[in-house]
Amino acid sequence: MSGSVIYCIDRQDLISEVSDAWPRFAEENGGVPDPAAVLGRSLWDFIVDEGNRSLYRCIIHEVRHKAESITIPFRCDSPTVERHMTMTVAPGSLGEIVFVTALQYAFDRRPLPVGGPAEEARTIVECESCHRLWAGRGWQNCWEVIRQGDIEIDDRPIKVLRTRCSNC
Repeated sequence: MSGSVIYCIDRQDLISEVSDAWPRFAEENGGVPDPAAVLGRSLWDFIVDEGNRSLYRCIIHEVRHKAESITIPFRCDSPTVERHMTMTVAPGSLGEIVFVTALQYAFDRRPLPVGGPAEEARTIVECESCHRLWAGRGWQNCWEVIRQGDIEIDDRPIKVLRTRCSNC
């Protein structure tokens, strides 16, 4: 994969647009390269576990609320390539969100054997009242935890433990 992959969601989180680089990216990830396969579908159909969905919801909410972009490092691996990328999440018009992903570097990797061990879930702790996350610096807004790099965004599952922070 080279170049940037760009996709947009509307205010209801439906995929409304993909860039010309989408078909190749989808094919490299074992997906359907036809953009029609994703257009009009919910972004949430493509984020497989609730922990990662929680992080993306937080990012999208803050970008819409603050009308401010955020650029974060993340991993997006294919079956044979480990990819280190950046993702800029930017506000568009009328509640639209624009995602611009760019490859930083990649490594070939051996595919996991079929039926091999599943990746162990990482755990994040979220306050069930104010939705702040526990990070090495204490209880912080999800946006800040992500911006500071205290949480890695990648394809690994995330388990969310909910509790109450000291302020709630």
